[in-house]
Amino acid sequence: MKMKDRPKRILEVLEKFSFLVLIIHIIMWLFLFGTFIGGWLRIVINPTKTFTILNRIMDADKQYTGIGANPVWLSLSITALTVIMFSLRVFIVYLIYRFLKQITMYTIFNETNLQFIRLINYSFIGFIGLDVISTIIFKSVHSVGSALSNGHGLGFEILAWFVIYVIYVVFEYGLQIQKDNDAII
Repeated sequence: MKMKDRPKRILEVLEKFSFLVLIIHIIMWLFLFGTFIGGWLRIVINPTKTFTILNRIMDADKQYTGIGANPVWLSLSITALTVIMFSLRVFIVYLIYRFLKQITMYTIFNETNLQFIRLINYSFIGFIGLDVISTIIFKSVHSVGSALSNGHGLGFEILAWFVIYVIYVVFEYGLQIQKDNDAII
């Protein structure tokens, strides 16, 4: 009897932990989104001063050596890409939380869980695609203080996506077996 209770307790702890991670991610997303909006407002309110300050910083640091882009628009595009990537990350954490909540109730092979895994799969591949774009920007610009990835985690992200895809295939197969068994009975 204890063996059956142990996995359920572990799943309950994972569900509560994923909820905590979701709350932390939402708070961080609000801060990041506020920073993005604040950057746009700064340019709209006083564009000349913003460009002057950033041009002085650029002359002093010489961070952007690759492409000849305006540092303000480059900074804002990097921030926008970061907000989009982090939004996908929050969505993935939310889906994982909902999936764990379903699993905790021992409703494993159903359409809802399959939909959660499918959405996690698509969101994760979108996150990987955006990470590739951010890596290209990072390599093009050579920005030391960039908030974006520099490509070191891409191999791990692709392997994690493979695992998510395999889980999706297993759940799809398990749901089909369950439907076949229900049809026989």
